[in-house]
Amino acid sequence: AFNAGGQYSFWSASRTFRNVMLTPAILTPVDGSEIPSLRPLFDWSDIVGATSYTLQVATNNSFTLLAVNVTLPTSSLTPTSNLPKLKVLHVRVRANGPNGPSPWSPVISFIIIP
Repeated sequence: AFNAGGQYSFWSASRTFRNVMLTPAILTPVDGSEIPSLRPLFDWSDIVGATSYTLQVATNNSFTLLAVNVTLPTSSLTPTSNLPKLKVLHVRVRANGPNGPSPWSPVISFIIIP
């Protein structure tokens, strides 16, 4: 700041901030769907600035019993091993980047009926 007499104040302290990563949207599987494959495709929206994504698939909605817990550089995954059939599975994903992780996506649920 300065006044009419030409006097200037000291600079203020500097501050930094981070932009929050956007939350990915799960594209497949669709919430409430019945899937015939034991290894379904999981696909979600790309997030600008994401360096990786964390995907969790659980057999309970509190995500304490995980069937899949993986961090990968792409926005899709087909599991390499079979998921449990005839159980409701819950899925969530988040983007990871230099400003930290995004919030978790809304949870979707589906069931595998081969």
